[in-house]
Amino acid sequence: MIHSSCFTISGPPGSGTSTASWLLASHLGYRHIDVGTLFREMAVKAGVTLEDFDRMAEENHQIDRDLDAKMVEIARSDAHALVLEGRLTGILLRREKIECFAVRLDAPEEIRAVRIAQRDKVSFQEAFQHLREREVSEQKRYHDIYGIDVNDLSIYDLIINSEKYSPEEIIAKIIIRSGVKGKDERDPDR
Repeated sequence: MIHSSCFTISGPPGSGTSTASWLLASHLGYRHIDVGTLFREMAVKAGVTLEDFDRMAEENHQIDRDLDAKMVEIARSDAHALVLEGRLTGILLRREKIECFAVRLDAPEEIRAVRIAQRDKVSFQEAFQHLREREVSEQKRYHDIYGIDVNDLSIYDLIINSEKYSPEEIIAKIIIRSGVKGKDERDPDR
């Protein structure tokens, strides 16, 4: 058991990272940081849509570098009682030698597209197409910027197929494997 107080939840779009990270942080009483939210805030600050900002990031790698540097800075300054959600959080924290329990969620592409279609209220075809385009774009960007192969899963402490388990079951698996205690299980005298 690892007994971590910093968790990263990573995975492709529609894999359930948002739900899992929020539930884990809530269960443990930890701070939750969603890198996607930081990216959206950067888009708003730039005065463009999320899709336009994503396209801008394809051309201007400084956008990703700034976002990732901010995430690493947050983890470095507050690496206790923290759940970080983002595509590269586990990989980058490992590279920076910041101790964390790294989780990867995944699900079949069709399942993820259905989830995205429901969440974004778009057709399955639209969600599926956007999902593929986004994954190709991100794989290329992360390789070009950092030399990262997002399909290399060797850095993760736990990999879960989110199609097979409910969010609550996923959280239970993470807690059991990590050895961390929930906020209701900790010694009140500590």
